[in-house]
Amino acid sequence: MIRIGPMGWTHPGLEALWPREREPNFEPLSFLGARFGCVEVDTTAVALPPRDRVRAWLGALDGAPRTRLSVRLPAALLEHGTCERDVRALVEHTSSSLGPLIGRAGLGALVGTLPPDVLCGPKELRRLGDVARGFQGAPLVLE
Repeated sequence: MIRIGPMGWTHPGLEALWPREREPNFEPLSFLGARFGCVEVDTTAVALPPRDRVRAWLGALDGAPRTRLSVRLPAALLEHGTCERDVRALVEHTSSSLGPLIGRAGLGALVGTLPPDVLCGPKELRRLGDVARGFQGAPLVLE
């Protein structure tokens, strides 16, 4: 299955998509969820949200049960300089933050961007395996 949708819903450039006449409680994520099969959460690459915010994202998509969220993994998870202990801690913190979404139908995938100079040796493959095991039950996309 191919899902198409925007990256985020808070970028000022998206203003052109919103209806001119909006209710005071207009919810951009709900609006996009009704029109696209996927919406990407990109802010998680740099800052993890509280669990209540993740629940709010799911709530905003209640009216769009076929729409999925792709969520960016923190960049440090896949960087060469991050030590093994820090990777484990970051996987735990990410799993906790995104807990309401992991293992649920609303999650399209956890998306990780590999550094441009990534090596494909045994050490790097072990790290990718550790990251994947840390998010069991969640689709993982590496790009």
